[in-house]
Amino acid sequence: MRAHPVSDEAQSQKPSSGLALLLMLWWLFSIVDSALAQAQIQLLGDRVPIGGWALDALLLLALLILVLRNGLPTVPRSIAWTWGLFSAYLALELVFLAARRQTPALAMITDFYRYYFYLLLLPAAYLCAHRIDERRLSRWLLCCFVPLAWLGLQQHFGGDAMLPTQSGDGRFQIFAWGFQGDIRAFSLFNSGWSFGHFGALMAALVLCAWRLRPARIPAALWFGLFTLALVAVYASHTRTAFLVAAATVFAVPFALRMRATGQRGAMVLLPLLFAFAGWLVAVGAGWLVKSLDLGNETLFSQGSLNARFDAWDYYGGRWLSGTWAEVMFGTGLGQHDSGALYSESTVLIDNMFIAIGLQAGLVGVLLWTACMWAIWLSMLTLAEARDSPLHWALAAVWATWPLSLMFCASSNFYGLLAVIAVMAGHWGHADETLFSDDPGGNEMPEHTLGDRFVARHTRVGVVRQE
Repeated sequence: MRAHPVSDEAQSQKPSSGLALLLMLWWLFSIVDSALAQAQIQLLGDRVPIGGWALDALLLLALLILVLRNGLPTVPRSIAWTWGLFSAYLALELVFLAARRQTPALAMITDFYRYYFYLLLLPAAYLCAHRIDERRLSRWLLCCFVPLAWLGLQQHFGGDAMLPTQSGDGRFQIFAWGFQGDIRAFSLFNSGWSFGHFGALMAALVLCAWRLRPARIPAALWFGLFTLALVAVYASHTRTAFLVAAATVFAVPFALRMRATGQRGAMVLLPLLFAFAGWLVAVGAGWLVKSLDLGNETLFSQGSLNARFDAWDYYGGRWLSGTWAEVMFGTGLGQHDSGALYSESTVLIDNMFIAIGLQAGLVGVLLWTACMWAIWLSMLTLAEARDSPLHWALAAVWATWPLSLMFCASSNFYGLLAVIAVMAGHWGHADETLFSDDPGGNEMPEHTLGDRFVARHTRVGVVRQE
C-alpha cells in the first residue's frame, strides 16, 4: 500500500484535539449555513441575534492568535501570487471607486465579504494545515448527511417546509424555497442551491470512499448512500445543483484515474470542459425548452430562465457598454440578495463572471479567474499528496466551479471546500474511523507529483512545522 506522504516528524506532531474539534464545528456550521439561525429561532423566539458573520469573526480571531504565536504561514507560490494580486486589486478598487464614483466603501466591503470571503481567507488556512483528521471529518459528514437529507426529502416530497423560512426580526430568510408550487428542499441550509451542492459533495465522497476504502463496508451501504445523495440533489429542485451533481459524478472517474496513474492528463482540463458546458446551457437552454415544448413543466419553466437571462443582458450590457474605465475597472455596483431582506433595491445577476465584471471590471474578472485556477491546481496537488477519499471528492467537486458560478454570484461554497482541503489531513490508525485502509489493489505510484510537492514544501498542504 502506498504510504501517506507525511514525514515521521510531521506524524509525531499530532494537532490539538480541541483545536481540531473547533475547526470542524466551524466548518460544518459554515457549510450547513442555516443550522445556527434555525437553532436561534427555536430557542430565542423567532429572533436571530447572531448571524453567520459571528462564526467567521471567531475564526479570524483564532487565526490572528496563531499568527502572533507561530508567525506567517508558508503558502504555495501560485496561490500566494494570485491571491496577493487579487487582494491588492480589491483594495485599490475600494479606493478608486469610492473616489471616482462615490461608491460607499462599506457597501463594497460587504459585497467583497459575500463574494470572496473564504477565498481571501485561504492563505490563512495554511496556519491550520493538517490540523483535522480527514477520516474523522468524513465520518462526521456522512453521519450529518443522513438526517439532513431525510429532512430535505420530507420538505420536498411532503410539500411542507417544516422549518421557518424567515425570522421575525428580519435578519434571516431562506432564499427561493418555493418554485412553481413545489417546495425546494433546503433542510438546514439557506437555499435549495446550498443543499443541492452539499448533496453533490456527498455523492462524490461516497463514490471515492466506495472505490478507495471498500474494506468492512458493505457495497449495499455505499450504494444506498450514493442514491440518497442523488435523491437529495433532486429534492433541491435547483437546476444548477443538477448540473453540478452530474458534472461531479462525471469528474470522479477522472480523479480516480489520476490517482492510479499519477498523471493529471484530462483531469486538469475539466473546469474548461464544464465552463463550455455551462455556456452551452446558457445559450441553448431556452431554445431547447421551447423546441421540445417543455415550457409548462415545473423544472423546465422558462419564467426563471428568462428572468436570469434578462438580468445577464441588462447588467452585462451596463458593464460592457460603459466607458473604458468602467469596462476595465468596473462600476462598483454589487449584487444584493434580496431587497426585502436588506431594504435596498434588488440587483440579482446570478452569474459570478458578470457580477465581478460589473463591480470590479475586466481586470477583476481576470485576476479572480487566475486565483480560482491556482486554487484548482492546488486542490489536485493536495488530493495527490493526501491520497484520501475526502480530498479526491473535494477535487472532483471543485472542478465544477465555472459551471456552477455561471449561474450563481457567490464563490463561498467553493472557498469552504478549498479551506477544508488545506486543514484536513490523516491522523491515527485506519481502524479508528469509518474508512479503513484497503488491504490491496489501490497502490499509487511511488513518485507522484504529490511526493515531489511534499519534498519541496514540507510545511505547506501537509503540516506546518513548528
